[in-house]
Amino acid sequence: MRIAGLFNTPPGRINQIGLGAASGLLDVFTVHAVPIFRFQGNTVTPDLKEDLPKDAIVIDKDPRFVTSLERLSTEHSNITALSQDIYHSLPAIAEQVRKGEVAPRNLITILHADPIMIPKIPFFFRSIARVIDESAELIISVGQGFTDAEFTARKKLLGKVFKYLESRELTPHRFVLHQTGSVKEQILGSVFGDPFSATYEILYCVLQKEKIRT
Repeated sequence: MRIAGLFNTPPGRINQIGLGAASGLLDVFTVHAVPIFRFQGNTVTPDLKEDLPKDAIVIDKDPRFVTSLERLSTEHSNITALSQDIYHSLPAIAEQVRKGEVAPRNLITILHADPIMIPKIPFFFRSIARVIDESAELIISVGQGFTDAEFTARKKLLGKVFKYLESRELTPHRFVLHQTGSVKEQILGSVFGDPFSATYEILYCVLQKEKIRT
């Protein structure tokens, strides 16, 4: 997203919330990595310079990531990692924001989007509206999943979110990072990375609290 020029807010100004964050590493490290080039003689090597957001809350209920999330919180004082369902966490965070105990979020990342996480799109965004600043950047990405059906369902979810945001008079952007064709051809035709770890689509949008709160 930084290469595309849409997401360029300095990490030091970001109060983030990562939903369905798995171990949290992608949300707090990879998202904020800055592309750089290293020069050695006549050789130019692309690389990433990692950085951390000013403050981050990452949430995932999968018990496989409990230890990873606990370690993330322990090692980084500016990261709160919660092993909870997002719909349990969001009301509590909203109350903390209301009381001024937690800064409103200006970045939402959902890097493992799945229809199970967002069963009702309007309700999801109403919940998000309670924890964000007057405006906030949203990044949603889609991976392969474990079956062709999961891959297709995730892409459909992104399409539904895109249409919802348009209906709220917002301007979402959708980046397709795979080749066209059958589902198999799309999965094997990822632009970046191998199918297991590749990101196939990204949705980016600047949210306006007043447009999603009702």
